[in-house]
Amino acid sequence: MGQASRAKVICCCGSRNPRVPYDRGREVVTLVETVSAAGQSLSSLIIYNGKAQYLGWYTNLTEKESNYKFSYSPKGWIHDRLALIWLKLIFEPETATVAGETRLLIIDGHGSHPTYAFVKFSVKHNILLLCLPSHSTYLLLPLDVGLFSPCQHFYGLDVDNHIRSGGKTGEGIKKATFFGLCY
Repeated sequence: MGQASRAKVICCCGSRNPRVPYDRGREVVTLVETVSAAGQSLSSLIIYNGKAQYLGWYTNLTEKESNYKFSYSPKGWIHDRLALIWLKLIFEPETATVAGETRLLIIDGHGSHPTYAFVKFSVKHNILLLCLPSHSTYLLLPLDVGLFSPCQHFYGLDVDNHIRSGGKTGEGIKKATFFGLCY
């Protein structure tokens, strides 16, 4: 949250890849995004870093944004329990009526995905799992290259513009402002 993109800045001769100053208190936020082969986008799962959720983070959501699901974890990463919640509450119900009896879910080799409970639920609901090798998804998942890479680029530009303008409060990127910049 809050990482600036590359920009042209005035700096000392010989400096390599200088960046726009940013709030040093960055946090990790995980966005679980899913797009079907038919082009249907499923509800997003946004995982913030924290020990609980604060409703103030979600007070200014638009109608579209109110369909997103929010959660938290100690480091802002997905873990076994959240992956299973995503599978049960987002993937299975949102694809059951559109995709038919059997669905294919392509996942990376992250340890939170191929757990016993995750696989058991998938088998029970006719969800075929294709598990890609760890540390290769950036090459093998088409959405990482074709969709998420440009999104990350434009998010970085939005962060630059937000920080340069002083933001609404001059505090940098916080949970409440992150969501508006990301989507």
